[in-house]
Amino acid sequence: QQKRKELLESPPPKSTTFQPMIWGRKIELFQGWNQARSMMFGSDLVFDFSFEDDMQFREKINLCDQLNEALGANRQDAEPFHVHLVNFRPDGQTYKELGRSRGFDENFAEKMLGTVTEKSYLDLFPKEKLVYLTADSPRELRKFEPDKVYIIGGIIDRKITTNLSYAKVKREGIASAALPLDKYLWWGMGDKVLTLDQMMRIMLTLKRTNDFEAALKHVPTRKHHGLRSE
Repeated sequence: QQKRKELLESPPPKSTTFQPMIWGRKIELFQGWNQARSMMFGSDLVFDFSFEDDMQFREKINLCDQLNEALGANRQDAEPFHVHLVNFRPDGQTYKELGRSRGFDENFAEKMLGTVTEKSYLDLFPKEKLVYLTADSPRELRKFEPDKVYIIGGIIDRKITTNLSYAKVKREGIASAALPLDKYLWWGMGDKVLTLDQMMRIMLTLKRTNDFEAALKHVPTRKHHGLRSE
């Protein structure tokens, strides 16, 4: 008790530039370890890059920015996803730009804590576990199921997004779902296409809480007029 009292009453240690550097390094190491652990035990989240040929170069640059934000959010989470970048061609512009934007060479796939592959999700997972998240799906997502593998389309051009991913879903015969935006939000006039980083934050929150009101707070307020429950 006396020792505890002395510690509580004693002034805090003087800060140095060295201490924050050590602390920052510890956080970085912990996040790296946590993400490595997610590759063995974490839920799977897939980004589908099969739309490479449907985007202009500027859209591909924007896509890389969004993906970097998404990967950063995942890395900082206490229980990150095992992220899979699939249908990702090493000879494609998006692959090369993503490597450059992450400060790696074009072999960034070997250094990333996640899975990067040219293979399809159909080659990696049982078909019955797949759920493609698309705003065009007639089925609403009701809850996060940890045994499912959720897929997010790697495409951002609003002129070509409509029905493109859902057409692929029907062609491949896999399940799909849309986020229940209208059920929980007073939606405005904007489209229901969300960025990759917004989707990542929504899915991380759903995985942790299965609370749609909490998860959909990651939808920008410019797109809606608030939660229906408020």
